[in-house]
Amino acid sequence: MKQITNKLKEQGVGKKNQFISFMLLTFLMLTFQVNAQTTETFTTTGTFTVPAGVTTVQVEAWAGGGSGGGATGNPSGGGGGAGGNYVKSTSLSVPLSSYTVTVGLGANGTNGAGTTGNSSWFGTTGTILATGGLGGSSSSTNSSSAAGAIATTTGCVGATINKGGNGGTGASGATGGGGGSSASTVSALANSGGVTTGGAAPTGGGAGGNAGVTNGNGGAGNPGSFPGGGGGGGRSGSNSDRSGADGGDGQVKVTYTCPTYALTAATTSNGPLCGVTTSVVTLKSSSMGSGTYTVTYNLTGSTSATASTATMTFTAGSPGTGTFTTSSISVGTTTVTITKLTSAGCNNTISSNNTASIVVNSSATAVSGTNITTCSTTVGAVNITAGSSASNNTGILWTSNGTGTFTNPTSLTTCTYTPSPADIAAGSRTLTLTAIGNSPCFNATSNKTITINTPPTVEAGTAITTCSSAGAINITAGATATNQASVTWTRSGTGTLNNSSSLTNCTYAPSAADITAGTVTLTLTAVANSGCTNVLDTKVLTIISAATAVSGTAITTCSTAGAVNITAGSSATHNSGILWTSNGTGTFTNPTSLTTCTYTPSPADIAAGSRTLTLTATGNSPCVNGISSKTLSI
Repeated sequence: MKQITNKLKEQGVGKKNQFISFMLLTFLMLTFQVNAQTTETFTTTGTFTVPAGVTTVQVEAWAGGGSGGGATGNPSGGGGGAGGNYVKSTSLSVPLSSYTVTVGLGANGTNGAGTTGNSSWFGTTGTILATGGLGGSSSSTNSSSAAGAIATTTGCVGATINKGGNGGTGASGATGGGGGSSASTVSALANSGGVTTGGAAPTGGGAGGNAGVTNGNGGAGNPGSFPGGGGGGGRSGSNSDRSGADGGDGQVKVTYTCPTYALTAATTSNGPLCGVTTSVVTLKSSSMGSGTYTVTYNLTGSTSATASTATMTFTAGSPGTGTFTTSSISVGTTTVTITKLTSAGCNNTISSNNTASIVVNSSATAVSGTNITTCSTTVGAVNITAGSSASNNTGILWTSNGTGTFTNPTSLTTCTYTPSPADIAAGSRTLTLTAIGNSPCFNATSNKTITINTPPTVEAGTAITTCSSAGAINITAGATATNQASVTWTRSGTGTLNNSSSLTNCTYAPSAADITAGTVTLTLTAVANSGCTNVLDTKVLTIISAATAVSGTAITTCSTAGAVNITAGSSATHNSGILWTSNGTGTFTNPTSLTTCTYTPSPADIAAGSRTLTLTATGNSPCVNGISSKTLSI
């Protein structure tokens, strides 16, 4: 800048005009720096992707060089191939997102006539087209010289069309012709090949290849240089065929001015989000063109990442918008920072309106806890929160599928539920704990069951009387139980219970102490289902002592004695009365007395000589009678 100012002074420019000139130059230099041109060079066929915002391009195309002619005579020299043509567009409109770029290869040399190099074009052959150089003629007769190819621009399409150089003509039997140079980028004239020597490389073009050697057996021509030089002709000697050389490959250059990519409004992100996820980030600009961009971004905060990339489709507008999806974002707050925007061959570093905050909330959790059991007779408010918990929520709520009543339904510690009559009749209800998620997270739910049991009932049944000699007796007569988990029989005595958990076949065998006591209390307990209380009922087992009878000592009497007292030694216990009987036909007096009963033998008794006397003690119910016998000898 200082040098420019001094130069202006030397030329006598005033200070005011110096300042104006200085600012103009500064502006032009800055404009050049910001909007510097970009050139993409294609040396093989490919695709040109139009950067977003680029509407026109300049295209330069070099076609492939023609191959040199071969030499088959002895001696003979082939002609050089012509150089490939060059075309250039001015401002070419590019409304599409991409274009095929076709790069013409140089023609391959053979022993025969040279062939035409391949054409190069952009998009279609009707848009811009550079045709290939023609091939040199071959020599096939001794001491012959073949003509070099004459360059032509026939078929070329473009604002600027420059012709390649002509191929050189081989010398008679001495050497091949040199290849013509490719077309120049700045002049309509290219350099033709001479005898042996290829045309020199013009500005922006490739040299023609030299011809085959002139001594000995000769040799093949030398290939044309890149881009588009014509191949040299071959030279044959000593009956050895020699091929012409390949033409140089063409190329295509696409030049354009990159626009400035800048964000003109704040970057935003969707959210808040829920759980580990990705985020959609929206970029806004009133100056950017529609197209596909690569976004380079960093993540900081809960998630860290550097120089991540994503693809964004942008639609121009006021402002235009485009979105891209980030990589996975962790729970918490993450800042996304856009660092660069790239579209095909254009890119800009981004430093403003380029950050957004991404909030990711944790998913809600709910644990309703342990199931609950209560009893219908003790039903009131039942605390239902045992084992419950919740996290990552804005609040909780208890609900049920019943018609009962809640208190403190938003508490994890003090919430109670009072079952309704319908709940009690149903026997159970589902309790649901809902944890309300932080937006946009969904609510979390967890269920548990409240079981409402009916209290048990029990009837021990009718009192029982047994005889001390009866042994084990079934004690379940009349026993019932309902709504029980189980039943069990117990006793106040020391006898033995069998099947004590049965309502139908439990037996009790009284002990000696029980018999002595005369009664035992039997208790039937109905064990309640969880939440309810056991109930019991009792009944009395009465133990009646068994009757005993002792008839006493045997008796002897004389047949003439008449009535004889038969009670000697007799006794009876635990009876309701006694009775003497015999197996004879004599007569008793006071047969119910243990002291005064007499027996008068009948003639039949006397004739028989003896009779059996039986003392029966009548047992108290349910005991059987006691019986004892003795002999009366007559």
